[in-house]
This record gives sequence, C-alpha cells and structure tokens, in this order.
Amino acid sequence: MLSYFTPPPSSARLIPVNFNAIEPVELARSLAQDPDIQRKPLYVLIDCQHLTCLRTRGVCHFFSQLLLMRRAGVEVVLDNVNGLLARMLRLCRLDTLFTYVHPAQLLPRKPTRSAA
Repeated sequence: MLSYFTPPPSSARLIPVNFNAIEPVELARSLAQDPDIQRKPLYVLIDCQHLTCLRTRGVCHFFSQLLLMRRAGVEVVLDNVNGLLARMLRLCRLDTLFTYVHPAQLLPRKPTRSAA
C-alpha cells in the first residue's frame, strides 16, 4: 500500500533533488556523514516525471540508488510517480519503503462553483 507524504515537522529538512544532475551515491555518502541526521530528519524530494536514468540505466539502477539514500538515513519522497513506475515499485515490494506525494497535495485547488 502506498503511503502518502504528510508535511514533515518543522525541525525536519526537506531538500528537492534533481536526480538527473546529481550522483546519488555521493549524495548518500555525504548525507550519511551529516551529524544532524539523527536530530533533524532529512527528506529528499525526487521528481520522477523526467528521470533520464530510467531510460538510460534502467529501473533497477534507479531503485538501487533510492535504497542507498534510504540506507544513509534519508527519507525518500517520490513525486509525479506514474502508474508504470508505481507498479514496478509494488512488484519489487519497494512501495512501502518510500513515501509518495499525493497529486492533490501539490496542485492548488480551484474554487468550486456551487449549483444555483
């Protein structure tokens, strides 16, 4: 079952990460050395909409990079997860390890008109 992201406490840190521009292993190593990681939880937000590594290196590479970050003590939050990626996470039984941003949390709600 997917767990949807709830805003972190004010003491936590939320860092949006461009997964195409970073080296996840280096990021995980540097995050693991952060002495504040136990006191101030760290959330890494990854936008999955335009991931080039899914096409160039494959989904297993992407999953292993996510697991490395999680192992470093980082809470991984996935945004814009399409149906196919969600299904692959579920089939690999990784869907419970990561948190997902529910689309309703990102999009501003339009005011609804009441029927008159």
